[in-house]
Amino acid sequence: KYRRVAEITGHFRLPAQQIIIWCGSDKDDVSSVMQALDRWCGDYSGAASKHLKITTVTCSIHKEPVRGLNELHSLIQQVPDTVVIACIGRSNGAGPALSAATSVPVITVPASFKNFPEDVWSSLRAPSDVPVMTVLEPANAVMAAIEILALRNPFLYMSLRDTIEERLVNAILV
Repeated sequence: KYRRVAEITGHFRLPAQQIIIWCGSDKDDVSSVMQALDRWCGDYSGAASKHLKITTVTCSIHKEPVRGLNELHSLIQQVPDTVVIACIGRSNGAGPALSAATSVPVITVPASFKNFPEDVWSSLRAPSDVPVMTVLEPANAVMAAIEILALRNPFLYMSLRDTIEERLVNAILV
């Protein structure tokens, strides 16, 4: 039985996947997103690391829409299994604009929410057929992206499941 399991699991392959961190300018601080990515993907090393590509794009989708959409479509053509995290300081409407132009999931993080809470409405009140996800905490946005990719990635699924089981053991033992 162990030999059979080894034969079956020997055929498992990790898919090529990508997380795009989209910034509107060089002033956008994505350090909290990168820290959260490191938590989930930091040990994603060796052969597995070539399967999850982290790409950072700096382009204002409002000031340079043609360049931005060309870059977005080019990156998605290279790795179709992609999730975009739009972490943009001054214009939260960039996430919905990206979502309207692509078929991959887009998660927008209103980076200026603490100072300008009213700005979140441009991400929450998106037009019809613009399925953008709005998440206030960068770490939760990264976790949502990981959960989406984990549907087709056993390594990421295992990482998520391990975290969940740690919490469940704590709850069950109480």
